[in-house]
Amino acid sequence: MENSKNGGYNAGDINFGGRPRFVNKNKNPGSAEEDGAGFKRATPGAPPIAASAAETSALNAAATPFVAKSIPDNKPKIAPEELEDDPEFLQAEVANNATLVNMEPADGEWSSFPEIHKKTKEILIAKGYANLFPIQQHSFYPVYTREDLIARDLTGSGKTFAFGLPTVEYLRRHKLLGTRKVQAIILAPTRELALQVTAEMTKLKHYENEFKIVTVYGGVNIDEQIRQLRQGVDIFVGTTGRVLDHIERGNIDFSGLKSLILDEADQMLKLGFKEDVDRILKTIRDVVPPQALQICLFSATIPSWVK
Repeated sequence: MENSKNGGYNAGDINFGGRPRFVNKNKNPGSAEEDGAGFKRATPGAPPIAASAAETSALNAAATPFVAKSIPDNKPKIAPEELEDDPEFLQAEVANNATLVNMEPADGEWSSFPEIHKKTKEILIAKGYANLFPIQQHSFYPVYTREDLIARDLTGSGKTFAFGLPTVEYLRRHKLLGTRKVQAIILAPTRELALQVTAEMTKLKHYENEFKIVTVYGGVNIDEQIRQLRQGVDIFVGTTGRVLDHIERGNIDFSGLKSLILDEADQMLKLGFKEDVDRILKTIRDVVPPQALQICLFSATIPSWVK
């Protein structure tokens, strides 16, 4: 399961530049929902995702995050599903993490993330985001520093901001927003999720025209989407089938692409979109070298095709 780039890691046809980091926060069954104070797990008996700083500290003290923070020399395979929550396996990861450079902030407080622009913090606090939730906290620096990442947590736990916030802050810091050249592509399994991702990432704008997001999906006339793409976009969100349609029409310029993000990757597999993802990635690889492309997978479970 290795590729040719420095013995990199190959998950199916998804070739990572090396062993990707892992963030595993989905240690309890059930689902989650969002309310005005933040995301909370809805399943009885499952600990809530923090909606306040105090809850963040308590949750972090109780949880042992599963985060592989760099590329081990022996590049082990991703654990089989039956080992993902195995105490011995997790303890081995914790022991390995202790030997690596620590990139995890102490907590989810905004002050623990100096890379996040002051205005971004003000905007999100005004919208009721008191702090970063666990999946966001542990994913921020791997995404921000452009590492490949596989992250797992419950549906509704805040995964959109877990990849959206560090992606936008990276592009903002490096003055790549507003170039109207595609910098990040986010693939979603459904139209509804694609629209939700766009709505969440739009909240990160400092002003209306700071960057442009286009959302593409099937079931609607393609002409307006083509018009927007030709005018230039910074962030591209879409369902796999419609993205392939635009690729075949030559509507997408991948030459400036920095990041490919798969949201709810397990649902893509369940809905039969693996071949679409493989074709999209192959097209991107023809333009963007592996060393220049960051790949992130966010999911409620780890699909078998990335093992």
